[in-house]
Amino acid sequence: MLAFMTWTLIKNKDIFSLSGEKPKDAGTRYVDVISSKADSTEVLIEGQGRISSSRRIDVSSEVQGLLLPGKILKPGTTVRQGEQLFQVRDQDARLALQARKSNYMNILANALPDIRLDFSDVYPDWKNFFDQLDAEKPLPELPQPKTGREKSFLASKNIFGEYYTIRAEEERIRKYSIIAPFDGTITDVFAEPGSVVNPGTRLLSIIKGSDLEIELPIDVKNIGWVKMGAEVQLKATSGPGEFKGTVIRIGEFVNANTQSVPVYIRINKQNGDALYTGMYLTGYIHAGKIPGTISIPRRALFEDNHCFEVKDSVLLKRQLQIAFVTRESVIVSGIPNGTLLVAEPLTNVSDSMRVTPIVKQ
Repeated sequence: MLAFMTWTLIKNKDIFSLSGEKPKDAGTRYVDVISSKADSTEVLIEGQGRISSSRRIDVSSEVQGLLLPGKILKPGTTVRQGEQLFQVRDQDARLALQARKSNYMNILANALPDIRLDFSDVYPDWKNFFDQLDAEKPLPELPQPKTGREKSFLASKNIFGEYYTIRAEEERIRKYSIIAPFDGTITDVFAEPGSVVNPGTRLLSIIKGSDLEIELPIDVKNIGWVKMGAEVQLKATSGPGEFKGTVIRIGEFVNANTQSVPVYIRINKQNGDALYTGMYLTGYIHAGKIPGTISIPRRALFEDNHCFEVKDSVLLKRQLQIAFVTRESVIVSGIPNGTLLVAEPLTNVSDSMRVTPIVKQ
């Protein structure tokens, strides 16, 4: 008797099931579908690129001479704007400048008596200018001639020409001290103290780590959606990390190899953000919204612009009006609300085939 009851329970296990679920027919085809509900769908244009500094320069020498020992500079060293990076030996240049200033003082001393006799009204100005001259100090401001006759006299004595030649030499002396143009980080060093440099010799490279940008290659067919100032969502390609950016430049040329247009994003770096030059990021440019559309998985498409819909449990082929295509999905319009669209790729199916839809939430 016990054996008969056990056999009966096993044979009718579906009837006595406590779950209340109906068994699935092995011959029924189940498909995942989404129920369309037209709305404003946001367009996100995706691209991937590498971070670079918006300010990167090679610091070069403008003068010739020996690099003097100083601060040890290596890649990764942080520098501040105005900080001295290198000092080129300038003793010879300074002595030559002092000699030229002394010669200029002699020229002016010989001219002062004539100025006193012929231009007595401006003599105090020139006497005061002469008194301020010092071979070891910068030249004071040159008095301006008040008449054409005075101007001709001064020019004949070469007072103007020699003055501006000395000013040029003073500016040149400043170039023997090479300073940092901005706050940044050294990436490469090409010269060491003790070496002789010439005008144009590369000394080091500096980047500004706080001003970062990224170039995203955008397909030509999508570039019309990208606008200046658009917000950009950035994600690290390896590891966690989400950041924000802004479109600051749009290229006006096409890469012949990739048929893409470069779009440049300024990264809004915050304190604590782990962002470094050379990192790869994936960017999603917010390009606005398309009203009256829905988004479906791109993998559900076939024949470029068709997908399946389920109507009265029958599988039907439907042509789509595609408004935008992304890597993962397509945005389509003209779909009535409540239409069941298949959200997965199907194989071994045919039009008018009976299926059981499973609505994805």
